[in-house]
Amino acid sequence: MKFKVGDRAKIVNPKQEGDFKYKNDIVTIKHANEFFRIYCVEENDRPWGEDELAKVEFTLNDLQFADILTLRNGERYVYADGYIYGEEECYGSDADNVREYYNDDLTYEDRDYIKYDIMKVERTGQVVFERDETIKEMTLEEVCKELGYDVKIIKE
Repeated sequence: MKFKVGDRAKIVNPKQEGDFKYKNDIVTIKHANEFFRIYCVEENDRPWGEDELAKVEFTLNDLQFADILTLRNGERYVYADGYIYGEEECYGSDADNVREYYNDDLTYEDRDYIKYDIMKVERTGQVVFERDETIKEMTLEEVCKELGYDVKIIKE
């Protein structure tokens, strides 16, 4: 299934003529039918097909007051007014300015410290973001096709 309840999606390819007014709207999935790949959204009750929607990634701008953030290293923080507050002292302070240290995709700015990447965001007991880091297996031929040019694998 492409979407799950709570995911945000952009309406990119409306099929019904009267729905063109919704094109490019950002919506939230409130019901998902895995068998038919049909999704209802909070903004209107019309069922949307999987091919009519595109996933919208979670960004720093989506963080809300009192969100619970779990970092790659397992530490948990609370987000409030642009800062994250931890249970333990971190960097000589228990609060960090999110915009100063994080990229828009919730990764830590200094890649030497990926252990501080935000991996999960919870809001009122619901997971609203969880980083998907499944490894995709590909052949060399598939990699070349994806990149659009040939590559040669070398040992480091």
